[in-house]
Amino acid sequence: MPDPTSSTAPVADDANAALAKLNRLFVQALVQIGKCGDANDIDAACRLAAQGWSALRRDWPREAERLNGVMHSLTGPRHTRQPGKGAEMTATETASAAETSTERIQSHER
Repeated sequence: MPDPTSSTAPVADDANAALAKLNRLFVQALVQIGKCGDANDIDAACRLAAQGWSALRRDWPREAERLNGVMHSLTGPRHTRQPGKGAEMTATETASAAETSTERIQSHER
């Protein structure tokens, strides 16, 4: 029988770290779609990010905000695309999306 007084904090910390790592990989994949995808790909990436945000928003708001930042970076006016034509996000745009996401996370923590 497990000891009811033992802490599960290390297990929770490991799970939170694993979730954060997987979410960062998911964000990287969505950004890559944004760099080279057409309008249909961008739409699909945004829908995936929105589903991820919905799944994370209550229990992992920090991770949800990362996805929110990606959605906004993919749908901003500078990323308007014609169907069938690819367009790349510049390094500046990618950095801006990351900064926006970080700022939102930090303001949420206050």
